[in-house]
Amino acid sequence: MGKTAIAVVIILLFSVSLVMALSSNSKIDVRINTFENIEKEISSKGNARVIITTNNAKQIGMASVGLGYKKNNIKKIGEKTYVLDVDNKKLEELKQDKNIYSFELDQEIHAFLSESVPLVRSDIVNSLVYNENITGKNVGICILDTGIDKTHEAFQDRVVNEKCFCNGCCQGFDISDDATDDNGHGTHVAGIAAANSNIVRGVAPEANIIAVKILDNKGDGDLSDAILGINYCIKNKDLFNINIISMSFGGGSYPNYCDGDFPSYRDAINLAVANNITVVAASGNSANLTSIAAPACIENVTSVGAIYDANFGLVPWGVCTDSETSVDKIACFTNRNNLLDLLAPGTAIYSTWLSNSYSTGHGTSQAVPHVSGAIALLQQYKKEESNSTLTPLEIETILKQTGKQIYDSSTNLTFSRIDVYEALESIDEKAPSIYDFKIQENIKNNENITFDFNASDIFLNSKYLEINSQIYPIDYILDTSQFSISDTVTYRYYANDTNNNTNSSDLFSFKIQGYPIINIISPSNNSYLLNGTNEFSYYATDDDLANCTLSVNNQEFFNQTTNGTIMNQTINLQEDGSYTVYCYDALSNYNEEINFFTVDLTNEPEVENINFVSSLSYNQPQNITVTLKDYDPISEVFIDINGNQTMTYINPYYEYSFIPPACGNINFIIYFKDALNYLGKYENSFTVSCCGNSVCDNSETCSSCSSDCGACSSSSSGGSGGGGGGGGGHSSSSVTTNSVSSANETIVQKQSLSQDEKNNETLESEKQQEETNEVSGSTTGLAVKAPPKILFNWKNIVAGLVLLCLLFAGIKDLHIFHKRKK
Repeated sequence: MGKTAIAVVIILLFSVSLVMALSSNSKIDVRINTFENIEKEISSKGNARVIITTNNAKQIGMASVGLGYKKNNIKKIGEKTYVLDVDNKKLEELKQDKNIYSFELDQEIHAFLSESVPLVRSDIVNSLVYNENITGKNVGICILDTGIDKTHEAFQDRVVNEKCFCNGCCQGFDISDDATDDNGHGTHVAGIAAANSNIVRGVAPEANIIAVKILDNKGDGDLSDAILGINYCIKNKDLFNINIISMSFGGGSYPNYCDGDFPSYRDAINLAVANNITVVAASGNSANLTSIAAPACIENVTSVGAIYDANFGLVPWGVCTDSETSVDKIACFTNRNNLLDLLAPGTAIYSTWLSNSYSTGHGTSQAVPHVSGAIALLQQYKKEESNSTLTPLEIETILKQTGKQIYDSSTNLTFSRIDVYEALESIDEKAPSIYDFKIQENIKNNENITFDFNASDIFLNSKYLEINSQIYPIDYILDTSQFSISDTVTYRYYANDTNNNTNSSDLFSFKIQGYPIINIISPSNNSYLLNGTNEFSYYATDDDLANCTLSVNNQEFFNQTTNGTIMNQTINLQEDGSYTVYCYDALSNYNEEINFFTVDLTNEPEVENINFVSSLSYNQPQNITVTLKDYDPISEVFIDINGNQTMTYINPYYEYSFIPPACGNINFIIYFKDALNYLGKYENSFTVSCCGNSVCDNSETCSSCSSDCGACSSSSSGGSGGGGGGGGGHSSSSVTTNSVSSANETIVQKQSLSQDEKNNETLESEKQQEETNEVSGSTTGLAVKAPPKILFNWKNIVAGLVLLCLLFAGIKDLHIFHKRKK
């Protein structure tokens, strides 16, 4: 071999050695990063429980045995992942095993300790029906927690599988098929997700539950058991249709994604997501505003924080205090930063508890199953809609985009509180189903057509029509008179939902067909006809009229075959009924018209009751009312009194009010007519007193009507005339008989005065009459002046006596007053 060849071989060997050294050092550097926590644990406790991941699962057994391990000291928790206890010596030995590429300290995990359902609107979604109610039916929720009380009334027949991975707490073993809850936390969160009883109804009340116990009776457990639980859910995914892993526990505090801190956790969760399982975890209850707990901090986990679903006033939580609360306010204990994905109700949540009971719980633990149940509803809907499932990324995106946006002033961040109804509506891609079409055919001209059909969709928005390429609402009525005979009409049914998914029927059509047109001349519909013979008249037109028949009260009378000819038929009627004209054309197109009638069996109307005042005074109003009865309607009522006047109908009578225009006997006639023009009448009269019309009629006297004829005169001693007494010896006077006439005229003219004035006027008139009588001594026309007359009567005497008494009393009072003054 030449020098050159030897040099080349040396260089190659050096390069390979360098690469191997660099590679080895690089691997050791990565692993050394995890040793510090393990070594601290060994230093404080003497040993540490370590999770290791290998390059090749088949080699770990040989390597461990070679290092002095027994097989039963190693617990396999994943395909290439194991957990075991080590001390410093064993740790150094494991470091030398080239098949192990990662080390983790197995850490402790802890449980994070009904207005909520209506708030996220899952109850509305439960009432929606696609093929079945959207309740999470047949969807599996794998709940990793303290187990479940499977005998609880709220979970009947829906705890489809149990598994326990818990050091010494699985009925005394590390692994068992019994996940009995000895804490209560697991039963409580399971109820929030899927309870179904008269007391509590969870978000997905018909979802199946796979209970995996990884926490003991104190709510504590190991990360390695959580990984075992996750892998168990993945393994049984298809058997139990598992779409969700719900984890209301965690530990630690991480400001950023913690995938690098928990490679075994990360790998198990990523494998679940790869199998289309959404992993939901609680953010923690430490009131941390910059970090969240693990496993919520792993990137592929959907992390959840808690909000209030009601106003509880001031609430102290120990780690923090909410001075005021309200719906959708973030609970102060919720860990949150920019890694937090969703919010859900997590305070005062009433749910299932041990021994078939119920209890109230608080925390991000309670928020997680709200999200888990919501995912079950979305997955059920998608399965029924399109026989598909949503990916975890799709679900998280949907819940974020459709939830209510909640601004958090403590972090200056905005989070999404889930709204299941909005989320479900957003994934709806199925167009409404259309069925039960009303197929139109053999449509005749001038016929009104109503279109109808049924459509179903849980988000159905509207139904409408397309007629001859024009869109109309479903309640549109088509008047075919706008078309000509033999025109073709096309139509189609449409339905859409709130997500604008639209479905349509096939395109249907019909032809406008001609049919006989029937014109009834008489009688018209609902007529009143004579009790006896009546005439029926009609005619029909059609291009090919074949025959027409008149049927009265189901008795056929004649057929017509002449197009457009008026047909008359006289028919004797004795009872109410109907008549039909029906016609066919040569193409068997049919048409008919049917009318109804009433036969008047009583002929003219009759007076049932009449009221009026038979005797009244002058200028007193008269009110005449009459009640009529007849078989058919009354068409007209009027009264003849100084001309015909229409009477007013005031149910049930007719009325006419007036002031009689004259006095004496007043005759009146009431005429009435019914719909068949049968005429009836009623005659009567009443009297009106003439007293008060300012005319003294022959029938009136001063005693019967003083207002018209004046008051009657009383007897007087000075009225006899002749000599002696006070009647003679009168002097002449200028008053003549003309004065008497004038006085009488004055009496007549004064009739319009008031009663007192009339009485005074009467006295004055009598006085003037006496004076006239006195000056009329003879018929020679000589006037003699009478001497002054002194009148003495008892009224004057009494007045004088009273005056004297008053005067005497006044003088006496003055005298007494004068004496007192002295």
